[in-house]
Amino acid sequence: MKPGDKQERADDRLGELKRLLEQHKKQFLIGLGSVTLVGSVTLGVLHVKAHQVPLYSVQVGEEVIGAVSDPQVVEAWLEKQLTAARRQAGGAPVQLSEEVTVAKEPRWVYKGKSQDADVLRTLKEEVDIRAEAVQLVIDGKPVAVLSDQESVDQLLETYQQRYVGGLSRTPQADRSVRSGRSGQPKVKEVGFVQSVTSRPVTVDPDDVMQPHQVAEIIEAGAVAERKHTVQEGDSLWSIASRYDTTVKELLALNPNITENTLLQPGQQIVVKAKEPLLSVRVVEEVTETKSVPYKTEYVDEPKMYKGEQKVIRQGKNGTVRVTYEVTKVNGRVEAKRAVAEQVVEEPVNQVIAKGTKVVAARGTGQFRWPAIGGYVSSRYGQRGGRMHTGIDIARPASYNIVAADNGRVVFAGWDGAYGYSIIIDHNNGYRTRYAHLRSIKVRVGQVVERGQVIGVMGSTGRSTGTHLHFEVIKNGRTINPLSVL
Repeated sequence: MKPGDKQERADDRLGELKRLLEQHKKQFLIGLGSVTLVGSVTLGVLHVKAHQVPLYSVQVGEEVIGAVSDPQVVEAWLEKQLTAARRQAGGAPVQLSEEVTVAKEPRWVYKGKSQDADVLRTLKEEVDIRAEAVQLVIDGKPVAVLSDQESVDQLLETYQQRYVGGLSRTPQADRSVRSGRSGQPKVKEVGFVQSVTSRPVTVDPDDVMQPHQVAEIIEAGAVAERKHTVQEGDSLWSIASRYDTTVKELLALNPNITENTLLQPGQQIVVKAKEPLLSVRVVEEVTETKSVPYKTEYVDEPKMYKGEQKVIRQGKNGTVRVTYEVTKVNGRVEAKRAVAEQVVEEPVNQVIAKGTKVVAARGTGQFRWPAIGGYVSSRYGQRGGRMHTGIDIARPASYNIVAADNGRVVFAGWDGAYGYSIIIDHNNGYRTRYAHLRSIKVRVGQVVERGQVIGVMGSTGRSTGTHLHFEVIKNGRTINPLSVL
């Protein structure tokens, strides 16, 4: 084909295309617009999707307080707060004061921004955490809050056990304490003086206390007036020290006593003492073995002189087992009464013979030999240039010395050169002296009978050996004893 032909054909085709475009111009323009619009919409949707943010709405009750980027933001924060509150409340159940809900499905927001910090701040301000606990009430007055009823029961039981021996509450310990075996008193009753109740409460976790903290509050109690019973040896100073007070305060509380008042056992005085909020009353049964003193019986003995006594049977104390019911409050004995008594051994009475024999204080005038045998080793009269005012009797069969006649003892004791000496007044003008004795068996004022043993021969005073120096004094002057024996 010639180059000219090719050009001609191209021109023909171009003309044909122009005619075609002219014929279908409207349809072509419509189609081209549609293609362009679809492309633009598609590009817009992709752009929006690329910039959308998922947000989860958060509600407190019925009020929406904001939106967070992830439910975990709220859930983790709440769990942290609840865990801390539960720990603070000693494990007591805790709950939110308002219901907090987080949307399960997100809301997609174009170029949206989360409100995590604001939501958490709002939750902290508007939502409280409350603990479900138990309140201890004593005599109608709230005392403290514990985590649960078990903690209350354990506290009260531990407090009681302090006053029943401090034993742990096991079945074996209970049986031992309550039976009174192994020297333990038998516990009949344990209880509180005050009314003790408990009730469920909803409180701030910070208000929940541990049992040992509540025990301290109970023990601290309050200062109150009470009466102290004076014991043997008590003084104002010792009582003041016992109750951690001063004598001045005791005197102010007791206007009827002064610093010079002599306190008597059993006397009651007012003192101020710290009393716990809770007092434990324990009723025990205590068995004690007590001594029963023997009694003394007297029997008349006509062969013994009046005023003389002789034990003819020794007394022996008996024993009795007494069971008491003892009531204690906080360890102090408030009452004690005997409920049973069993005699273990009867006492044996002591028997004493009392002399009834009456001896006339006036002598008969008939003197007897004042020793048991013996001989006169030195006579009455001048001896070595000096007057010997009596006779000496030596080498008796027995060293017992007897009264020469009835009379009353007017001297019995040490008398210088005479040594141990006895003088008897026979109330008839005569007196007799018994000297150099080893021991004396009568007393001044005693009436003695003729022949009654009054002492033991010796060598006391100015003496050269064992003997009796015997004098007879008539109307104040010594006479030769041999003249009346």
